[in-house]
Amino acid sequence: GGGDVPAGGAPSGDMKDYCQPGKKKDYSEGDVVEALWSRDTSMWYRATVTSCNADGTYGLKYSDGRTDVGTKPKSMRHLAGFQEKAWVEARWMGGDQWYVAQVMKINKDGSYNLNYPDDGMLEDNVDPDLIRLATETVGPTHPTDGDAVCVAKKAVDGV
Repeated sequence: GGGDVPAGGAPSGDMKDYCQPGKKKDYSEGDVVEALWSRDTSMWYRATVTSCNADGTYGLKYSDGRTDVGTKPKSMRHLAGFQEKAWVEARWMGGDQWYVAQVMKINKDGSYNLNYPDDGMLEDNVDPDLIRLATETVGPTHPTDGDAVCVAKKAVDGV
């Protein structure tokens, strides 16, 4: 009938395809996404879609274990991995600061080898949780001597 809820949990009618892949803002269970956590709408966090709700929202489990049950699609975006030569931001050596980098290689284990163009440093086997798409809000375009990457480069160069 017209108001039946199929086994997938979404109502029939206009909403029946809501959680199907292939449309710009549609997500499926198991999709890895970035989302604005309900308590912090200033940062995007990696999450996995755990459910598609009948009201058009999604259940998410974030990479740090937190969960959210009613995330709206406008607070989510697809995360499809990064291509070789793509410009990204990465947290050098797992630190707190984001730096511009270019993907040099995609490793079989899902990690990435990166090149940081500001100082020529290379970093191998970077976990994807430490990488995000490049934006215009990229940290220092002119690194300083006290910058962690500059200190590491000097140590490597023997300066």
